[in-house]
Amino acid sequence: DAFIMAVPTPFKEDYAPDLTYVEAATRSLSKVLKKGDLVILESTSPVGTTEMMLNWIGEMRPDLKLPNPITGESGDLAVAYCPERVLPGHVMRELIENDRVVGGVSPLCTAKAKELYKIFVSGECVASNSKTAEMVKLTENAFRDVNIAFANELSLICDKLGINVWELISLANRHPRVKILQPGPGVGGHCISIDPWFIVHKNPEEARLIRTARQVNDSKPHFVVDKVLSTVKAAGKYRIACLGLAFKADIDDLRVRQSSLFKRETNAAGSWAPR
Repeated sequence: DAFIMAVPTPFKEDYAPDLTYVEAATRSLSKVLKKGDLVILESTSPVGTTEMMLNWIGEMRPDLKLPNPITGESGDLAVAYCPERVLPGHVMRELIENDRVVGGVSPLCTAKAKELYKIFVSGECVASNSKTAEMVKLTENAFRDVNIAFANELSLICDKLGINVWELISLANRHPRVKILQPGPGVGGHCISIDPWFIVHKNPEEARLIRTARQVNDSKPHFVVDKVLSTVKAAGKYRIACLGLAFKADIDDLRVRQSSLFKRETNAAGSWAPR
């Protein structure tokens, strides 16, 4: 049998990864595992999580011989990591067509996991190891976060200098090797605002640019709220309409990351106010 695990991997107050759900799912699954089974983790996870799953399985099932990530020796089970790459609103199409990175804790584990995905994936299934596959997913989202942070930081600078940031980016993008993204109120979705912290937590001294990008994007909602409040305060009487609750067009995903940016006021109007 093959088991694909996809559970939440949030972070704690100090941005440390919270692997509670992965551990609970692994321990629950361990009770029914048997020789020849394949276990794949798809949740976006810190580097080393798949190998931690081996330890949890070993604690629950000492009767099973586990694959060895150091020697590459195979065991009674195959354990691997394969991050998802899907666009909300086009999940089924991208599950089938996108390339996948498959990383086992041993070469045989990689081969068995790759064999499973090739049943339904028309894209290329690229073989690697579990640590590299885990880092691939984090790198993809950190790359996007850093590029978004550059655009958002430009918008802050332009606001101070009295420059139209949209015109600036449009003109800069006329350079044949420049493609700056559009600034916004932070980052969209529930992944990009979390995943880069997994890299920072694991390598705090080295991940300086990734940490700064996260701080820039986390601070952008405060800037937007201040702009809105100053505008409506100057207007006196006002009415505010919020258009678009999802993080991108044509999807119904309303999930947002819990933030300390807002608190609920207890006044009769039930309005929101910044902390």
